[in-house]
Amino acid sequence: MSSGLQKICGTKIAKGVRTLLDLLFAMAKKKSSPLPDDVLRYFVAQGKKGGKKSVEIRQKKYTPQERSELAKKAAQARWSKQREAEQR
Repeated sequence: MSSGLQKICGTKIAKGVRTLLDLLFAMAKKKSSPLPDDVLRYFVAQGKKGGKKSVEIRQKKYTPQERSELAKKAAQARWSKQREAEQR
């Protein structure tokens, strides 16, 4: 590990982030939410912000025809998963 990375990983911020991630993973496994509502709303807002950014980048990266082809491929994948689940 490089010395710069060691400095970052040893900070209180990194330890706090690790603790938060551990808590979030534990919540996901339990499917419960011990976090207050205002904290959950904050995380939801941050996730939406990131999603909007990725959509804008994708729109600039691909032509409308390429986006259409990607959407068709994604729809086919979703439908095939649903059919597989119905056959079980």
